[in-house]
Amino acid sequence: MTAALGAGSGATFAPVAQIAPADKVGSVTGLIGATGGLGDPSRRR
Repeated sequence: MTAALGAGSGATFAPVAQIAPADKVGSVTGLIGATGGLGDPSRRR
């Protein structure tokens, strides 16, 4: 399970370095992490 979570995280964050400008990578990564921390609002009770 740990390997799958690590692979999923890598698949999410790896393209950021290629897509985002170099000076914005930290900000974009933070936004992605924060969005993931919020979760799926449709699944909340």
